[in-house]
Amino acid sequence: MIVIDDIDRLAPDEALLMFRLVKSVGRLPNVMYLMAYDRAIAERVVAERYPSEGPQYLEKIVQAGFDIPTPPQSSLTNSLISFLNELWIHENSPNVTHFWNLMHDLVTPEVKSPRDVHRIINTLGVSWKAVAGEVDPVDFLCMETLRVQRPEIYSALRDNKARLNKQHNGVRQFSQ
Repeated sequence: MIVIDDIDRLAPDEALLMFRLVKSVGRLPNVMYLMAYDRAIAERVVAERYPSEGPQYLEKIVQAGFDIPTPPQSSLTNSLISFLNELWIHENSPNVTHFWNLMHDLVTPEVKSPRDVHRIINTLGVSWKAVAGEVDPVDFLCMETLRVQRPEIYSALRDNKARLNKQHNGVRQFSQ
């Protein structure tokens, strides 16, 4: 069995090349191909190059297609929370209300797939060690989630931190 994963993440020409290669050598004895890709993206790439064939091009190559359902949001969130419990095991417990407000409002909407969970987990696994005990873990989780999932928002916040963190006579003031 030959596994070809993430075809949809390749450049269009590379994805088409993979499909053509499988098509040209796909009938070798005792060889099976498992190709993993987002069907809509692959069909769009094929339709751009071969407008007259569209989805039929892939149907000639793929003998059996299976749609993998998106996991429930609760499973994705629970995976992330399990990791956070281990990561923060030696930290003081964060404020529960603060944690759930930010999880609900900022983190959970950015976690749409297992890949999103893994990207955030991998980032926190490395970056948390550098700041543990120095920053609020929940705030850091949110900033890292933005850095990974929404780099343009993270950059805007980073570039304007002086405007967000102004103090006057010891009282934090937000400016426009």
